[in-house]
Amino acid sequence: MLSKKNCLLFTLAIGIFSAYGQTNTSQEINYKARQAGFHPYTTEYDNGYVTLLDGTQLEGKISLVGNAYDNVYGIRIKTNSGEKYSFIPRSLSAYGLSNSIVNDTPGAFYWVEVDRGISKFMTGTSGGNKAVSEGRNGYTDFGYVTLKNGKTYEGRIDIKEVKQKIRKFDVKTADKEKYSFDAEEVSNFGVKQYKDPKFIGPLGILETGYKSQSLPGFVETTSGQKQTGYIQVSRKGEFTSQVQLRASEKGKATRYKYEDIKTYGIDVTKKHWKEALERGNVAYDLIHPELKFFPGTLTLSDGTKKEGLVAKTALSTLSDVYFLENEDAPLQYYASDELEFYQQNLPPATMEAYEKQVYEATHVNGHLIDQTTRWRYKTQNEGSSRTEYMWGYLRLADGSAQVGDVSVKSVGALTTYFLRKKNGEEIKYKGKEVVDYGLLTSEAYTPFPNSVFASQRPGWLWLTDGDAYLYGDLEITVRANDDGALNRYFKLTSDGQSQEYVETKVSVYGVSDATIDELTNGGTIAYEEPRRNFRKATITNAKGDAYSGWLAYADNRFNALYFTSDPSKPVTIQYGDQLTNISFNEEEVMEVYDPLDDNFLASASLNESVQNNGYVITSSGEKIEGQIALSFPPELPFATDVTLTKSDGSVVEYTNDGSLSKIVVTVNGQEKEFINYENDYAEVLHRYENLVHFRNPHPTTNKIIGEAANQMAAEALEGVETSINNSFGGNGGSFQFNGANGQDIDWDNAEIVTLYAKEYIILDETTKKVSIYIPNRTYLQIEGDLMGSIEYLQMEKEQQKGLKKMQNPMVTMKFLHSKVYNQ
Repeated sequence: MLSKKNCLLFTLAIGIFSAYGQTNTSQEINYKARQAGFHPYTTEYDNGYVTLLDGTQLEGKISLVGNAYDNVYGIRIKTNSGEKYSFIPRSLSAYGLSNSIVNDTPGAFYWVEVDRGISKFMTGTSGGNKAVSEGRNGYTDFGYVTLKNGKTYEGRIDIKEVKQKIRKFDVKTADKEKYSFDAEEVSNFGVKQYKDPKFIGPLGILETGYKSQSLPGFVETTSGQKQTGYIQVSRKGEFTSQVQLRASEKGKATRYKYEDIKTYGIDVTKKHWKEALERGNVAYDLIHPELKFFPGTLTLSDGTKKEGLVAKTALSTLSDVYFLENEDAPLQYYASDELEFYQQNLPPATMEAYEKQVYEATHVNGHLIDQTTRWRYKTQNEGSSRTEYMWGYLRLADGSAQVGDVSVKSVGALTTYFLRKKNGEEIKYKGKEVVDYGLLTSEAYTPFPNSVFASQRPGWLWLTDGDAYLYGDLEITVRANDDGALNRYFKLTSDGQSQEYVETKVSVYGVSDATIDELTNGGTIAYEEPRRNFRKATITNAKGDAYSGWLAYADNRFNALYFTSDPSKPVTIQYGDQLTNISFNEEEVMEVYDPLDDNFLASASLNESVQNNGYVITSSGEKIEGQIALSFPPELPFATDVTLTKSDGSVVEYTNDGSLSKIVVTVNGQEKEFINYENDYAEVLHRYENLVHFRNPHPTTNKIIGEAANQMAAEALEGVETSINNSFGGNGGSFQFNGANGQDIDWDNAEIVTLYAKEYIILDETTKKVSIYIPNRTYLQIEGDLMGSIEYLQMEKEQQKGLKKMQNPMVTMKFLHSKVYNQ
């Protein structure tokens, strides 16, 4: 059971976050409650749905966690499209059980993003920000579709999904029969996966095929005898037919028929895991960090919590997990349905280094290396050959790289490389001068997000053999060539003349009319990485010319930059390696953002002895102008008393009794607004339409608890909410908590603590909805509201963090207003 300490902390993290209108549409008797150990009330995953605040409905399997059916603090869903989300109630307008379609194996399908017909062919490009996907196509080579009439069809499964909702299934059976079904006809679907009930251990480490490699393990026979050593598994198709056991790695084998085996398995370590990971001939440094071990935690379904090293088995939110208690401990394996929650503490610098290494290993001079296309040969004889000229690269022994039309000549053991320049000149390199060579992909690069290419618009191209930009109206289409392969085609129209280029001829492309407003989605995108947000800057080119304007990096490689001298005009693309200096003005950001200062403090209190021009709005709506003086309690960011001197010299005194709804004063030419919040006058830091942002004049969170609860609040949104009470006063008993200077605090006998955390509020003046956060501590309510938008859920993580952590408060408020609250 939970300690009272944890109960109190989670009261902070969850209990004060009241729900706004979410509805559980299913009765309690329809849910299957289970004993999870970690939560007082937990239900089994069952067919259901959630409806986000923006109206988007996600379908799949849902599970509730909370204190009771009528006191739920978490709704978890494994969606049909293979995503796993954990929502707090305020993210949803409704949820419940249903007879909707269910994906039985959501983590097993392959999914390809579809963005207006082109992004599925653009998986290697790097846009400046990620556009919300129009949909996805899912597939598996072998799976099943079960209809509501009970019939099941097996074979190749292709799925069409639009805006997180599955629309259609295509099935191609083993006898090549084809069937199509609308989603409404289907009850269940999934990937056919064979799981041997006798096998124990991480199956993914065991190489599949006719016969596995030899690994430490054991065999237990049906007669009860158990032998350990090194096992090797033989299979017929998916099924184990025989297991061989050796006392030593190269010892004599004892063979066991499958029917004579009760259980068998492997006992492996990190060493064996790494060998299996590298078996795909991929350098260890180029393997995604999430598939490697990093410090983390697991929480099992029974509430058991483990700390150690965590590695995912797949790049999916529903991934199974490998776990090590320490570097030398035996490898443990947990399927996703055995886990309540897992967390892998991946340092941002590690991810950045990985992305850089992958980019450098897969690109030459900004061009993507083609790993699949084969050379075409001009001549090929016994002992000698010469390839045709093809678009490729040469990495030279001096460390440089050349890109162009490449041909390779081999005579016996001697190899000569030829590079053809734009003017037709042929440069010859001896074998010892070249350390690596290959072909380049047909995929061109753009620093812009895919969404800007949805229709014809002014744009530009730089061809692979070009020496200048080509401008015109750019239109990109996808179609099949003569051999059936899909390619992108770039049509550029200028002065009434059109020219089309296949993507193999295009090096870089972009648009000429994209503005800051479009690139930030109307000011609703903010990145956690400050350099990717538009700020005022000065750039200097190689000639020494300096230009001032607004600048943001287009991606995390920090080479391509968006730049404009005027925020209302289109951006141009600059490249960092062509500039001699980039100087940001750290104090200035786009005016629309108007960010808080670094410490999230209200601006300095007004001098009480100074009167300023302004006006007040009374609770009845009357506007009264005059000279205004405000009275502030010491060290507090709100006013309690107002003195108004009218133009006729008469004086009116107002106190914090609710008689005023708003106060506006003009200081140094700028208006400062104060609103009535719980009968005190809080200064408005930011306003967007009916949303106001201010520091809470009456914070509810004790500072010590607030700091300690930071991690717990983060975990709460991941679905590990624990048994909590709805108020601090409901704990009872003696609760021990380590105080700021090391002593234990006996909460039953302690005096009331008056030191509070600095809480901030976003208030919807229309609905009176309140969202509280503590800077650098917890953003649970803010994130809960943001998760009510499908657009937020589909953003890249850096964009999500930028919005959640109020990187630019006006951006977060605009997103909430336009994407969440007013849908």
